[in-house]
Amino acid sequence: MTMYSSELEDTVKEFPGFQVVRKSESRFMRLLAVLLFFNKSFMTGFITTIGKYMWVPEGWESWRDDAKCAVLRHERVHLRQQKRYGMVVYALMYLLWPFPVFWARGRTALEKEAYYESLQAYADYYGDAFVQSKSLRKSFVDHFTTGEYGWMCTNSFEIECWYDWAVDRIVHGPEAGTQNQYLRAKSKQ
Repeated sequence: MTMYSSELEDTVKEFPGFQVVRKSESRFMRLLAVLLFFNKSFMTGFITTIGKYMWVPEGWESWRDDAKCAVLRHERVHLRQQKRYGMVVYALMYLLWPFPVFWARGRTALEKEAYYESLQAYADYYGDAFVQSKSLRKSFVDHFTTGEYGWMCTNSFEIECWYDWAVDRIVHGPEAGTQNQYLRAKSKQ
C-alpha cells in the first residue's frame, strides 16, 4: 500500500463516501472556473473540496505520493471544518464573512487552519529547511493576498507573521506561543 492510498483510506474511514474526482469531469467546476475568472489556474493548479468531493486537476494521478498526501491532509482539515460548522455556516464563512474579497476574515481563518496542516505535512515529508524557505513563505503569502483566493487578506504583514509563527511552532514546538502573542511581538520589532 502506498503512502497516498493509506492516507486516502484514512480519509474515507473518517468521511464515508469521500471521493476524488477530476475537475474536468464536472460542469459545476467548469462553471466555478468562469465565476472565478481572476484565478487563471483554478482548473489546472487548485484542488477544491466541497462536501465529500475533492476535485483535482488533470494529471493528479502522476503527482508524487508525498505531494498528494500533503494536499489530502490540507483538504481533510476543510472536511473537518465543514463537519464542525455545518455546510451552510462553513459556506457562509468561506464565501461571504464579512466580505467576499479584500477582507474575507472567515476564509482567511479557515485557510490558515488548513495551511497550517500543509506546513506540518511539508515538514514531515521534506524537512524543516523546506518550510523555512523564503520561496515557500512567499508562495503561502501570495495564496492569501492575491487573486488566487479572491484577495482574502490584503494585509501581507499579518500573513507573514502567521506563517513565521506556524513554522516556528512546527519546528520548535509550542514555545512559539499563540498567534496573537507572536503577532504582538513582531509588531513591536
